[in-house]
Amino acid sequence: MQVKAHDSQVQGTHNVVRGTQVSEPRELALRLPWNDDSLCIRLDSGAVYQVICHTSLQAKSIIDQMEQCAGVAIISQNGGLFSHLSVRENLYLPSAYYGSRSSLIELEQDALDLLGATGMARSAEPLEQWMCNSSNSLGRLEKRQVAFVRALLSRPEIVVFDYVFEGLTRSEIDTVISWRRLFHRFFPFRTLIFVDGDFHGLPKLQDCVSVASPENH
Repeated sequence: MQVKAHDSQVQGTHNVVRGTQVSEPRELALRLPWNDDSLCIRLDSGAVYQVICHTSLQAKSIIDQMEQCAGVAIISQNGGLFSHLSVRENLYLPSAYYGSRSSLIELEQDALDLLGATGMARSAEPLEQWMCNSSNSLGRLEKRQVAFVRALLSRPEIVVFDYVFEGLTRSEIDTVISWRRLFHRFFPFRTLIFVDGDFHGLPKLQDCVSVASPENH
């Protein structure tokens, strides 16, 4: 899959070493809106990035660039779900459209397994029944969970979390942080990017490349 972006470049070359073709890691140059520099996003390496913005315009510039890339799934605060559709329909439509699963039975089982793995526990009703609910009925964390599972079902090259920590409790933030392990369990060499505002309580992610805008920009 080739990644393309406006104002961004993906670089990948092939070298011949003793008769064997070797692919060098691809890179995505993400333009930082507060200066003339670019953040080099290494693909195919399982890297994690945290970009901390001091204004919503800075964050929008980052998200706008990523939206122009192929193979990118963006998880927004409201999940980007279709409010008139059920949870099940929101989960299935992208994968069914792109043909990433061979059958609806396989898709449903994968969705149920992933919902459970993200910490979705429904004591009042089975997940199969809960998935029939309208996406409008979901809480803040639930919307982000559904969006993340939907992204995993589509098998993206890059997942971008857009301000997903805001408005969550400490325990909910810990749940979202745990999703990076789940993502890399299935896609160990693919890339995660967290785009965050500089709010009180913002978690500092471990083992990641972090870059923040100056406060006066």
